[in-house]
Amino acid sequence: MAFMRAGESTPKLFVRPLEEQQPEQSLASNGFQVPTDWTRDGRFILYTNTGLTLVENEGQADIWVADLERGGKLSPLIKTPFHEANASVSPDGHWVAFTSNESGRPEVYMQRLEIKETLTVTGPRHLVSREGTVCLRWRRDGKELFYLGGDGRVYAFALGGTPKPLFKIAAEAIAAVHSLMGFDVATDGQSFVVPTVTSPEAPTLVAIQNWEELLTPKAAPVSTSRR
Repeated sequence: MAFMRAGESTPKLFVRPLEEQQPEQSLASNGFQVPTDWTRDGRFILYTNTGLTLVENEGQADIWVADLERGGKLSPLIKTPFHEANASVSPDGHWVAFTSNESGRPEVYMQRLEIKETLTVTGPRHLVSREGTVCLRWRRDGKELFYLGGDGRVYAFALGGTPKPLFKIAAEAIAAVHSLMGFDVATDGQSFVVPTVTSPEAPTLVAIQNWEELLTPKAAPVSTSRR
């Protein structure tokens, strides 16, 4: 398991075996480290070097990798003047999907991956979305890429095709998205787990009369008795 921890220092990468009683191990650090994906062979952890992976900020984000076969050595994967973040590797390891504001707003892009001395991108980057995006997920068999567009719709994109809208997420739920995941999808791409903050109960209006009397406690009644 790979995760970040922010204690008294800048958030940094850690890995930990899933067996009980196994200690966690910190990796090399070069500033902010927000992990976004792990290649299936277990060698490379992809991370963003900013704490704001969903939106553009003053310090433009880059995508880096930690090579666990080389002692956690760090190297940039995508480093440009633009804000790149949310990197996710396709299940077959041939593509990386990520967000970039190269067009003026965050959109989903894809680029080929290859391994030389370390993980690198090669060839042109391909624009996938056209209406802005918030977060993305690969279908686990690698046949489709899903992303949440700026219009609140979840789209499906198959290599060589065009994005197709699937369904819309309520605006209240989008506001609750706080990480690059945002939603998840089953292996066959037919079932989704999406956030929701809308109560299933219809709103009700309650009126209280004479509420001023509730502000001042009443004195307890005095009882008298005679012999």
